[in-house]
Amino acid sequence: MPNTMHFEIDSDRVMTVWLNLPHKSVNTLSVETWSDLDQLLESVDSLRPAGIVWASAKQRSFLAGADLFEMQAMDDASLDAYLSKGQRIVDRLAALPMPTVAAINGDALGGGLELALACRWRVAIDEPHIRIGLPESTLGLVPSWGGTIRLPRLVGLEVSLELMISGRPLSPAESLDKGMVDRIVPREQLLPASRQQILEPPPSSSSTAIAHNADAADYARIIAQWRARLGSDPAEEISASRCLVDIVELSYRKGHAAALEAERRGLIELRHSAASRHLMDLFFQRLAAKKTAANQASQK
Repeated sequence: MPNTMHFEIDSDRVMTVWLNLPHKSVNTLSVETWSDLDQLLESVDSLRPAGIVWASAKQRSFLAGADLFEMQAMDDASLDAYLSKGQRIVDRLAALPMPTVAAINGDALGGGLELALACRWRVAIDEPHIRIGLPESTLGLVPSWGGTIRLPRLVGLEVSLELMISGRPLSPAESLDKGMVDRIVPREQLLPASRQQILEPPPSSSSTAIAHNADAADYARIIAQWRARLGSDPAEEISASRCLVDIVELSYRKGHAAALEAERRGLIELRHSAASRHLMDLFFQRLAAKKTAANQASQK
């Protein structure tokens, strides 16, 4: 049985999958989580539910993304295998024949949002402290589980590049405005609203699809504008921002598989850069400081 998640199926044949890493305050995409998710998708193939709601048993966390402690300890070959397995599983989730909904009750960041982007719909709690986004660039890295492919096709190329390059997460209300989530609701309505998306699916928005198709058709101009904004110096080491633009362009020019490979290659190369090493060190230092402060507060 999976250790990091469990599921239940109601009388309408709607499956709810509960993400719940033991002994952790937040859910992360650890090596164990990916293995459990792979195993759970095998159950989906045999059970054939009417739809799936991906939810979190943590009160304030949906899915915070990769387990950075595990990633830091991996050599390049192990990291490539970890990223590749996640890409395969997310693609498998996206290809499920039944409707899927991400019920976002807390932060959905990095890989957490990438998993949600693979769902047909996203419903979030309308609370301004919740953060939704792809902040990998703030660590000198890039999304590597299909986020560079799916986000542009959901919210448009211009908006997605701005969000990924800045790394700025959005509130649920801002995410709704950008088209990153489909619906925001009060906390107590999250699961009922998510089930409703499956049992009473809303009509799709043709105007949004038209806008994003136009964006895609003009991708070369948009990519060129971003390259001009970011500049280029052959003497500089690789940067997350320019790598993001390259990967997104590749996804339009050569397709899904080429972009996934570029995501993996980009992240592995970037993590050896001086900028990423510095940003990651700062991240771990902040985590340690928060843990120390929390321990001191609990002893008072």
